[in-house]
Amino acid sequence: MATNNMTINGHNKVETSSTNYLDLNGDLDGFLEPPKGFATLAIHAGQEPEQWKSMAVVPPISLSTTFKQFAPAKHSGFEYSRSGNPTRNVLETCLASLDNGKHALTFSSGLGATTCILTSLKTGDHIIAGDDLYGGTNRLFRNLALPMGIEVDFIDYTHLNVVEKFIKPNTKLMWLESPTNPLMKVCDIKALATLAHKYEGVVVVVDNTFLTPYLQRPLDLGADIVAYSLTKYMNGHSDVVMGAMVMNDEKLYDRLKFLQNSTGIVPSPFDCYQVNRSLKTLDIRMEKHKRNSMIIAKYLEGHPMVEKVLHPGLKSHPQYDIALRQTGGHSGCFSFYIKGDYESSCLFLKTLEVFTLAESLGGYESLAELPSVMTHASVPAEQRSQLGITDNLIRVSVGLEDPEDLIQDLENAFTAIKKLQAASYLEINGDLDVFLPPPKGFATRAIRAGQDPEQWKSLAIVPPISMSTTFKQHAPAQHGGFEYSRSGNPTRNVLEECLASIEGAKYGLTFSSGLGVTTCILTLLKSGDHIIAGDDLYGGTNRLFRNVAVSMGIEVDFIDFCDLEAVEKSIKPNTKMMWLETPTNPLLKICDIKALSTIAHKYPEVFVVVDNTFMTPYLQRPLELGADIVAYSLTKYMNGHSDVVMGAATINDEKLYERLKYLQNATGIVPSPFDCYQVNRSLKTLDIRMEKHKKNAMIIAKYLEAHPMVEKVLHPGLKSHPQYDIALRQTGGHSGVFSFYIKGDYEASSLLLKTLKLFTLAESLGGYESLAEIPSVMTHASVPPEQRAQLGITDNLVRISVGLEDVEDLIQDLESAFIVVKKHASK
Repeated sequence: MATNNMTINGHNKVETSSTNYLDLNGDLDGFLEPPKGFATLAIHAGQEPEQWKSMAVVPPISLSTTFKQFAPAKHSGFEYSRSGNPTRNVLETCLASLDNGKHALTFSSGLGATTCILTSLKTGDHIIAGDDLYGGTNRLFRNLALPMGIEVDFIDYTHLNVVEKFIKPNTKLMWLESPTNPLMKVCDIKALATLAHKYEGVVVVVDNTFLTPYLQRPLDLGADIVAYSLTKYMNGHSDVVMGAMVMNDEKLYDRLKFLQNSTGIVPSPFDCYQVNRSLKTLDIRMEKHKRNSMIIAKYLEGHPMVEKVLHPGLKSHPQYDIALRQTGGHSGCFSFYIKGDYESSCLFLKTLEVFTLAESLGGYESLAELPSVMTHASVPAEQRSQLGITDNLIRVSVGLEDPEDLIQDLENAFTAIKKLQAASYLEINGDLDVFLPPPKGFATRAIRAGQDPEQWKSLAIVPPISMSTTFKQHAPAQHGGFEYSRSGNPTRNVLEECLASIEGAKYGLTFSSGLGVTTCILTLLKSGDHIIAGDDLYGGTNRLFRNVAVSMGIEVDFIDFCDLEAVEKSIKPNTKMMWLETPTNPLLKICDIKALSTIAHKYPEVFVVVDNTFMTPYLQRPLELGADIVAYSLTKYMNGHSDVVMGAATINDEKLYERLKYLQNATGIVPSPFDCYQVNRSLKTLDIRMEKHKKNAMIIAKYLEAHPMVEKVLHPGLKSHPQYDIALRQTGGHSGVFSFYIKGDYEASSLLLKTLKLFTLAESLGGYESLAEIPSVMTHASVPPEQRAQLGITDNLVRISVGLEDVEDLIQDLESAFIVVKKHASK
């Protein structure tokens, strides 16, 4: 799929001089620390492989509506999917754990959760609700609760002395949001809960949608129920509508569990799977949302076209002190008043291009809206006026794009209303890292490239899944770009365009697996051709070259690409392809891509393929270093959630692309549209995932390098690595996968891996979960024993894929396993 260089609003990006150096580190200080062990809980709580007969590391999707019983009314915990479902249980367990709660329930939407709580009341009961609420909640209370004979008072929770005056003998529910929507008032949850609990029977519900349990834990502050629209930050990908509530009280849980089943307000298992999948990146997403929104808020606060910014992380916020002691900072959603009227607001919003004009919030993409006529249009006009929800109040949901691009987009919109003098308030942090800086605009491309809503009649912001195998034609052999799904598919096109863009390539192609890519590239060759391949390759690639390429009459030589002199000597008149991995697998050798490409291109018919699976284009860009094709197992870091098998290739040369495109169709090595959707979804968090993989892996590598039971660590980011200097000039650092030699034999390495709890003993790599394996008997078992011995792939070589868990927990897991190995060795 071809792609063009991206522009923002049709403008070339301009450099603007900073008029105010913004030190964000200081602005984010003073808030609560993140909950200890949060990432580990998000990845492991409720996910135990032992609950499935298959021992699946990623919980399967159980779509069955009914379940076999041992005898009449004797079942294993499941009877009918509305009453309970294994996939839903996984999610609910994980949600409860993240909120430090005992119980969780999920619902078909956020308002579905609110409706369920409402049905726990009866005629004559009384609700106290915040005056500044999500419009849908306000509408539900006014149009459903009131006709049911339930009294509702809407009050300002920031005035504690007023709140108690509204509590009556029949008050049963105190419902609050903090921060409120859209005015961002911060309510003192602890004080309000203390006040409410002076009166028997008053249940305190806190809608924590804006902050998630990563930034605020209302149960710890005294709330009885925490409610969520999981649609927003918890799912974070704008492709699931769902709600939840978390609680500690068993009687309350039993009552609401009964109502969940009785009312039938339940989510689908597939949606539960998606949200559970998204929770694995919640902490790193929230950190970037928090940082991005603070940058944008500070920029807007100093802007001459902005009247006021409502962001709880700013010191100018009236409840800033409460936010400091109650939260871990603020998320990506906040509001501001533009200087102007409805016409100015509309023009501003319509001019934005990176910020999409749409309702909702909390996704990876940035959104902007006008609450007075959109999310809060159902709030009575007099109440909107009284609160300050005016036509010049704009609410933004700051996504995960590069903040420079977001500010550029806002600048362009302000320019469009002819009232702005250009200024930049973006902090550019000095990069102390010795590796290459991240590619400029990477996150924005990952989120926006190929995703244009205009390509769909519905103007869907998230590209739909096109499952159709065939497409209507205007006339015989005259189609709109698609005829048969193997030959081309709209969902596949979206992914291929995005992949090409983040690689800085012209073309992208996807395949049914990583080895499928290799197979397709192999079919470019013919009998009598010659391949030079790295001696230290993924076992599957080694096997394919030895058992398939050779049988096709293709010669293959496996050489050490670190020896440039030996490389040139191995090139023959019939050499057609140079295939390398860097870093290599599993020995993590670094090959000089630029030098190897220069050697290869002395010979016109030789093309260079670099398997960049370990690094992704975020950390290494082989095309810019001279490679002709970049190959990926998208299964690994690019998808990053261990639930899709897929491969890809990116290319600049048009003739090479056309040949591979033809072979993609002719060989039929194509991925499913659903899998393409999943990988496209995962790319939206690629940069923040890779940053945490990189950081976690470096910490663990240093820990292992100093460990008395470790012989040697093979990590390209360590100064002890033999090709460290090449890594410095060629990469943006290293990812999460590396190897080390344990002091001992197979028995020692095997015991170490079997003892690990957080590191799962499994093949593959690049997922959110940490994995560990012994290459000699697992991923590289198919490599001939003599080659393994020559390379150093011995039985005491352990390869680990460091995930996104809290690094302290991973080190503790390794330390506990080393202790067991040491005790065993001393017997």
